[in-house]
Amino acid sequence: MKRTQRPICQVRVEWGESNVYKHCVHVQFNVHEGTFLHEDLIKQHFATYGPVISVSLPRYDNHKLKGFAFVHYEDTPVGYS
Repeated sequence: MKRTQRPICQVRVEWGESNVYKHCVHVQFNVHEGTFLHEDLIKQHFATYGPVISVSLPRYDNHKLKGFAFVHYEDTPVGYS
């Protein structure tokens, strides 16, 4: 029996709603599944949707991930899909 390949980590993505956050994506993930995540990996993945300026991956004082990240995109006149 052949095994199907599953995604390494499921994420939930939401666009910022206000004009202040309109170029920011909020990414939520399960901290137990996403322990391998780091800023460069997130930036590389989300760069397929447009130019990424920065990635914020909040952590607790003990350096464990909080379970969410922010991806900030360049302000462009044309959207990406």
